[in-house]
Amino acid sequence: MKKSFLTGLLLASMSLTMISCGKSDEVKPIGKSEDTKASEYVTLGEYKGIEVTLDGDYVVDDKAVDDYIDQLISYYGIYDKSDETVVAEDSVVNVDYTGYQDNQPFESGTAKDRVVDIANSSYIPGFAESLVGHEVGETFRADVTFPEEYGVESLNGQTVQFEFTIHYICKNVTAATLTDEMVKDNFQLDSVSALKEDSKNYLVQSAEAQKNSDARSSIMTKLVESSTVTLPEDEVSKRVDEYVEKYKEAYVPEGKDLEDYLKEYYNITYDEFVDEQKKGVEDDLTLELICQAIADQEGITIDEADYSSYVEYFLQNSNYEDEATLYRTYGKDEESGKEYFRKMFLCNQALDFVVNNAVINTK
Repeated sequence: MKKSFLTGLLLASMSLTMISCGKSDEVKPIGKSEDTKASEYVTLGEYKGIEVTLDGDYVVDDKAVDDYIDQLISYYGIYDKSDETVVAEDSVVNVDYTGYQDNQPFESGTAKDRVVDIANSSYIPGFAESLVGHEVGETFRADVTFPEEYGVESLNGQTVQFEFTIHYICKNVTAATLTDEMVKDNFQLDSVSALKEDSKNYLVQSAEAQKNSDARSSIMTKLVESSTVTLPEDEVSKRVDEYVEKYKEAYVPEGKDLEDYLKEYYNITYDEFVDEQKKGVEDDLTLELICQAIADQEGITIDEADYSSYVEYFLQNSNYEDEATLYRTYGKDEESGKEYFRKMFLCNQALDFVVNNAVINTK
């Protein structure tokens, strides 16, 4: 329900890794806090040379590439032609079909080159099953009855005829049996080797992104654990109040009480909701103050050109119309939203400093 300093976004095409952008349909205002001085509330632990050991698997070998290609094959429904000639109960069949009602084709009842998995069909009962026992190359008609509540008035509960032409019975394709022709037809690449190279590059980038994300998360945890933070309660209360108001404005229908809304849709009380948001605010503010303290300690400041690129890249990869709309979403108004974004950019720079000076091990 909120955008959090603890939520990271890895931006592969930039050297920056954001630390506060969550789901685009969530809201969390950040009020003005120029009077909140990190040094008043934070005693930093050792933040240079933090050591973490990651237990993720970040190795991309040939098996990983083949497994990924197998997933692509399954996702895109790629099959080869088998030598089988008679459709069985577990066959996967390539067919054309046309549906007839009162001997006239009906709307949305026609398809060509369609793959039908007999045992795992999502078609209406009797449709796929009617193919069993028929042969490749055969054209035939079968009676099929639509469910009473199919959803189309003219077809609800009606018995129609489907005319099928069976082209071939499919056999499964794997990374090991994939051909250059299949790759050309389905992936717009020239060969299996090109698909493997493309897949490996993607997996390597994904593994590196996951490793960076895992490292950053582990380092943030240690950073918080090693520091002592006394939160300014007035700032916590202000942010909670602002968030509750922003949430009500965004989600609660006009004329409906927030407490009734929470009970009806989430089965929680108003106090439980506020407690949940307070915990999130406290976690965010803790990390925020630690990052501000590190920025102060290391003389880290905002480079305006880098900040502009940061905002521009975010806008290009989100649904916000412009910078003003983005800021208003993240704050109670445009000014506070801009403050929030500048603050998270600075905090991100501080975290970059900590990550770049950390010792990252893998098992």
